[in-house]
Amino acid sequence: MLVWEVPYYPTYYFPRQDVAVELKPSGRTVHSPSRGEAVLFDVEGVADAALAYPDSPIEELRDHVRFEWEAVDAWFEEDEEVYVHARDPYTRVDVLPSSRHVRVEVDGVTVADSRSPRILFETGLPPRYYLPKTDIRLDLLTPTGTVTHCP
Repeated sequence: MLVWEVPYYPTYYFPRQDVAVELKPSGRTVHSPSRGEAVLFDVEGVADAALAYPDSPIEELRDHVRFEWEAVDAWFEEDEEVYVHARDPYTRVDVLPSSRHVRVEVDGVTVADSRSPRILFETGLPPRYYLPKTDIRLDLLTPTGTVTHCP
């Protein structure tokens, strides 16, 4: 079940009967103004890796468990790995292969030249192009500390 705990993206909740690992109550709780009092669980040695709202005012949550994103080795939607957070099913994020010729030039120097880009289409944003590393002059680039996250 997808639950919007924050307005930007959902989180996964699983039916308790479908959870195959042992949930050990940690003795700790956390309160949500909308969902009620959550019971925290340790899972396979990871403290507070899961939570449940057994007495939630939201009946649909009572028999479900949420795992902390960082407590799980990997998340999958069907057969595809999902990163950072669950995907919003109401927002389009598609990456399509293309045969377009894409050339990137900076101050007259060709930095990239590709005939096999992938184009990212995301709701409300302009298309973005991703190129194979072999089509990029990596020797002309300088690493930075910038990091981005997207599922």
